[in-house]
Amino acid sequence: MRDPLDVGDPVERRKVIGIVALFTAGLLMMLAVRPSWINAVLIVLGLTLVIMLHEFGHYWTAKKSGMKVTEFFVGFGPRIWSFRKGETEYGIKGIPLGGYVRIIGMNNVEEVEPEDEARTYRAATLPKKLFVILAGVTVNFILAFICIALVFTFRGRLVETRAIIGTVAVDSPARAAGIQSGDRIVSINGEAVNGFAKLPEIIRQSGATPTTIVVLRKGVEQTLTVTPKVDSDGVTRIGVSPSESAYIYKGYGPVTALGKSFVWMGDAGSQMVTGIGKLVTPSFLKQYANTVTDGNASDPNRPKTVVGIAHDTNTAMGRDPWALIMMLAALNLFLGLFNLIPLLPFDGGHAVIAVYEGAASRVAKRKVVVDYNRLMPVAIGVFILLLLLAIPALVLDISQFF
Repeated sequence: MRDPLDVGDPVERRKVIGIVALFTAGLLMMLAVRPSWINAVLIVLGLTLVIMLHEFGHYWTAKKSGMKVTEFFVGFGPRIWSFRKGETEYGIKGIPLGGYVRIIGMNNVEEVEPEDEARTYRAATLPKKLFVILAGVTVNFILAFICIALVFTFRGRLVETRAIIGTVAVDSPARAAGIQSGDRIVSINGEAVNGFAKLPEIIRQSGATPTTIVVLRKGVEQTLTVTPKVDSDGVTRIGVSPSESAYIYKGYGPVTALGKSFVWMGDAGSQMVTGIGKLVTPSFLKQYANTVTDGNASDPNRPKTVVGIAHDTNTAMGRDPWALIMMLAALNLFLGLFNLIPLLPFDGGHAVIAVYEGAASRVAKRKVVVDYNRLMPVAIGVFILLLLLAIPALVLDISQFF
């Protein structure tokens, strides 16, 4: 691909130093104010690494296939720093939102020097095109499998949750009602509670009205009355967080973990495909529009950006250090599946075009080339839809994070 935000000339060295110094100072100040945000920094670095490994898959297979790769950059926009080795320029750009690899001649529109035409993507055979274009998602699937296999091998899989309270916030409704750390919630308004997963929804349904909570404390049940509080972001809370002992994991041996990892990828992948399909349904778009209008950042069904993912994983890592690896497994699986959408500019779109060109050429007994000029409106439409989903999600994520 070509960087759509490229401005041509690199940034002056003194400006680079200033940008790096400003970014470092801001990062250190953020960590000084909230040391727990170190987890969020690790998550963002992990996300960047995932994206670059995806791009490295394209880069390595293109090189192996004899295609000419002219750029391999982290980020988009103005060049901050780069160096050239052979025919490829490597470096960092000013907007650190992913990265890209530029392979010449990805379509029939791009102009290429005549002597380089034989090394373009468009001149390659169908097997080589698929080898290159599907390499990125293959890397994502491999990384997802490795991450989840590590979790299943060394930590195990969550098999049971118990609503055991870890901390009770100061000046919270829970503390005012007498709830203590170590209490196990048995029921709320007569509804049995087996874990923390259902707790937020039950509390939300209760609203800011007196709520009966039965807790088990040192083997003795106690009945308490709590009046939940609605925060400024519209979330109903009582001010408790789970204890590490609330989560029970079952460990697997290395061989069993591999089998369980395949099962997890199948189950999680099926759910993700269903979720991706819902992104363009009228009911989802209407619900999302209401979420954005209401500023409801806590809606669990809305799309989330890197900021939202970092916030959620940062919260989860407070009770489970393996949450980062679990998140990377899920993220790699999602990115792989999302990139297989058979539309431009996704990898799946390029793959479908390559297969069509190969099949049509065989049937027509001549080289058939898809005119990318006719497909650009589709690619632009998909890009605009992604922006319409991503920009409001980013605003909500930032409001939730801070």
